[in-house]
Order: sequence, then structure tokens, then C-alpha cells
Amino acid sequence: MKNHKLFTLLAQLSSSEKRDLEKFLQSSLFNNRKIALALYQFLQKEKAMPTKAAIFQALYPSKSYKDEKVRLAMSQLVKNIEAFLVYQFREQQELQNTKILAQIYQQKNLPKIAEQVLEKTLIKQEQESFRNGAYYFERYDLNLKQFDFATSKRTKGQNLPEVSANLDTAFLILKLQQVCSSLSYQAVNQQEIQTGLLSLILPYIEDHQLTKVPAIGIYYHCYLALSGQAEKENFAKFKYLLFEYQNKFPKTEWSSLFLFGTNICIKIINSGDLTYLKEILELYKKGLTTNALLNNGVLSRFTYQNIVTSAIRTGDLEWTRQFLIDYKEKVEKTYQESAFRFNMARLAYTEQDYETAIDLLRDTDQADLLINLYAKNLLLKIYYEIGEFKLLDSFLDAFQIYLRRKKEIASHKKNYWNMIYYTQKLMKVNPFNAAAKAKLAKRIEEEAVLLERKWLLAQLAKL
Repeated sequence: MKNHKLFTLLAQLSSSEKRDLEKFLQSSLFNNRKIALALYQFLQKEKAMPTKAAIFQALYPSKSYKDEKVRLAMSQLVKNIEAFLVYQFREQQELQNTKILAQIYQQKNLPKIAEQVLEKTLIKQEQESFRNGAYYFERYDLNLKQFDFATSKRTKGQNLPEVSANLDTAFLILKLQQVCSSLSYQAVNQQEIQTGLLSLILPYIEDHQLTKVPAIGIYYHCYLALSGQAEKENFAKFKYLLFEYQNKFPKTEWSSLFLFGTNICIKIINSGDLTYLKEILELYKKGLTTNALLNNGVLSRFTYQNIVTSAIRTGDLEWTRQFLIDYKEKVEKTYQESAFRFNMARLAYTEQDYETAIDLLRDTDQADLLINLYAKNLLLKIYYEIGEFKLLDSFLDAFQIYLRRKKEIASHKKNYWNMIYYTQKLMKVNPFNAAAKAKLAKRIEEEAVLLERKWLLAQLAKL
């Protein structure tokens, strides 16, 4: 019962939405099935999950139990809730609603009123701050309807240049945006992408100096940087436009642009230019102050960890500590404590405060499998660095048992198996045998999956 779509939907509704839903169900205009309202009101009164028998008794007190009737009532209420959510969403789509209204007036043979509605809509849209691909496409659609609905032969067709220009601008922005999204996806999944008409539109953008349009400029320089063309120069232009025209994009798109920016920085950092650690941290800081990195007020534990990684690598440890404290409550509640303790342990490890790091890692939440893996990896490094080799030996045995037991982390296992293997090799290699050390170094360098390659090589060099 608890996994039924009805209860999943109800659990996601806010208090105000629940009140509005009841009014929706009470209206015969939207709902002519009284059973749906009765079921909803019964469920609202119940504190615990009711059984089907309890639901039937509430809805049909004088009848014998029939499972089909309960299922039908629940199915009907789901349909009503979905209709309510669509209605609620459409009520907020003022631009779409006025376009529909203009079409209705046209169908009712009231073309002049249809024209007036479109004219007012165009003026209102022009007053909006956003200037992204969706804006120009809507502008094109409104202009096209304006042309179609025009009643005066004298003025009909005067806006055709605007129709064409807005369609071109919308296409260019949306095409560049799509390619940037594909390149970011490709970086993670190593999947070949098709760019279609891109090779034709890039020269057109350059020849017509269309990068002066902020949205085209942002995605144009973003694409060039993501594809490795004058990365640093194009990243600088992209970042300037991103910060300068923040109010031209809705939050979801603004957040995606920050993701593209961090991907560019990571690519440059991975190529060996560590000065871009400061660039990525600047992006993260801007993303935090503008809430671009938060989704409904929540900061992903992965973003939380990525920010810590960048800040530690820049050496800004005091800022890192304050960030961890300030944004702890913003992390998903399920992972708040484990993410906070693990990342504080990373900070302590960086400061070589190994005792504090070990204390923080001991209480890592076992339910958070990824954090648990990261914590074990960090403990491994600490035990090795402080020379607790007997303890490390036992720890590595326990780590191997953990990896065998946890089938849910299959995609991560190869890296950690390799980490254990090469740590054991480090502990056994003769520090006075240069040939053996060189052979081990070569194997570490050539290992395909090994996130801690640099750490292992650094420890080997110390022998």
C-alpha cells in the first residue's frame, strides 16, 4: 500500500497544495466523482497508513468488502490529483495562457481582440528579464501568430523580419546549449556525440558577430572551451558573460551553466594547469552566493564534497572549515552528518591532524555506501602515513571482505581493489632495491583504474 502511486503523490504535496486540492475536488467543474473527495478527506484524517479494508469501510460503511471498489476509488483520486497538478501548473503559465486565449478569440471570429491580446502579451514579455533560447522562441511564436491573426492588409507582413530574426536567434542558442549539454555528458560517459548542423552555424555566428547576443555568446564560448578550442581564452569570456548576465537566465539554466563552467575547469586542471583550481573555486563561491548550486534550498552531498576538494587543493583551509560548518544544514538530511564528518576528516588529514581525522572517520554512517568507501580509503592512507602497518594489514583484510560483501558498489570496486593491492605492494617492496621500486612505479603508472595513483607514487618515492 505505501508504494501505491496515490500515497507517493500525497507525500509530495505541501500543506497549501493539500488545501487547494480539497477545494479542487469539491468543485463539480473539475470533479464529478464524490467518491474521490470522500477518499481524500478520509486519508487526510488518518495519521497512519490505512488498510484497504479500513478505506472500504469509510467509503462504503453498509456494504460487503470488494477490493475492486477500493482500487477504483484510489485510481480515480490519482487521476484527480494529476489533473489538479496540471491545472496548478497551467495557472502559472501566463504567457501560454494568453496565447491560447488569442487563439480562442480568433476561433470565435474576433480577430481584432485576438490581435490586442497578442500585442499586450508581446509588451509584457519584452518587460521580462530572461533572454535565453526559450524567450526568443516564444517571441518568434508570438510574432508568427501576430502575422497570422493580422486583420489589416496594409500592416500584415511588416513583422516578418522579426519573425525570422527571433527564430534564428532561438535556434542558434538552443543548438549551442544542446551541444554543450552533450559534451558535458560525453565527458562522464565517454559516448560519441553527433553535432549535426553545428559546423555550419559556427561560421555564421562569427561572420555576423552574433556573440554580442549574451545567450549566444555564453554558449558559443562555452562550446569552444568544452571542445578544447583555446580553452583558457574562451573560458575567460564565458565566465565574464556568465557573471555579467546572471539575470538573463532562469535558475535551472543558470545552474547548468555553472556545471559547464566547472567541467571546463576540471578539464584544464586535469591537463596539468593547477592555477585553475582558483577559477573553479571562484565559480563554486559564486554559485553558492547566488544559490545556483542549490536545488530547492538543498546542496547535493557530491557538490559539497567537490567544493571541499577544490578549496583544500587551493590551500584555503580556513574558508573550507567555515564552508563545511555554514552549509552542513543545506546538505540532504539523510547524508548531512556523514558528509560533514567525512569532509571534516579530509580537512584534518590535510592539516596532518591524523588523530582528529581518525576519530571523525570512525563514526561514518554505514548506510551511506559511497561515503563509507571514501572514508575507508582515507583511513588506509592515514594508517600508512603514520606507520601503523600491523593495523593497516588487518584493515586491508577487512576492506577486502567489505568489497566482496557489498554488491551495490560494483562500479567502484575495481579502483578500491587496486588501491588495496598496490598498498600491500608498497608495504612489501624492498626500499633498497631500486629495480623493484622502478618496476612497481611502472605498474602503478600503467594501471588503468587507480584514483590514488599520485599518492601511491609519492609514498613509493619516499622509500
